[in-house]
Amino acid sequence: MIKVLIAAQTPPPYGGMPIMIQRLLNSDLAGVRMVHVRLAFSADANEIGRYSVAKIVRLFTVVANIVFRRIVDGTRVLYYVPAGPDRMPMIRDMFVLILTRWMFDKTIFHFHLAGISELYERLPAWQK
Repeated sequence: MIKVLIAAQTPPPYGGMPIMIQRLLNSDLAGVRMVHVRLAFSADANEIGRYSVAKIVRLFTVVANIVFRRIVDGTRVLYYVPAGPDRMPMIRDMFVLILTRWMFDKTIFHFHLAGISELYERLPAWQK
């Protein structure tokens, strides 16, 4: 049995990627046990793209939940869905991954949002 920790957003807010992740979580995959940690940075669609202190608190909660689920459930694979082509979500993803990715044997990145290649071209060398 492969245990996979899926760190991704699910509804709400509703959108293409969260809906597809929810479908993945609802599927029955032979030989795979999925453990979900919801990347719940925005409580609703109005918070998307806006800074708030609550989001910083949620960031530390997400990291703690990933560490907790890794230890308690014994997941060895991290399935991570990075954010889209904006700098702050990219930095947030880097923060989460630096603190947690080393704990897993393998990492799967599911790039679902367009524009990340354009963001890469605009970044300073140290962020690339």
